Amino acid sequence: MPKVKSSKGTKRPIKRHRDGDFLKALGAHVKKLRIKKGYSIDRIYLEGEGLNRSSVSRIERGLIDPQIGTLNRIAETIGVTLADLVRVEES
Repeated sequence: MPKVKSSKGTKRPIKRHRDGDFLKALGAHVKKLRIKKGYSIDRIYLEGEGLNRSSVSRIERGLIDPQIGTLNRIAETIGVTLADLVRVEES
């Protein structure tokens, strides 16, 4: 498990709230909806309050466990509901 330095200088494991497979599936779904709605990552950055290119890219690649507020801002920006954005189909 990856480790990160704490404020006290000791290394502690990075906590992931969801497993990697789920995060990759969520990210792929976010990307699919973004493209379907005609949005680029740059357009989300320009139109979405509090969003940045790097975070959206990392979410889509399944590298980070996004906060619900971030997902909600992405959903609002591209014009879908939060429920639709996080609805990940089982494969």
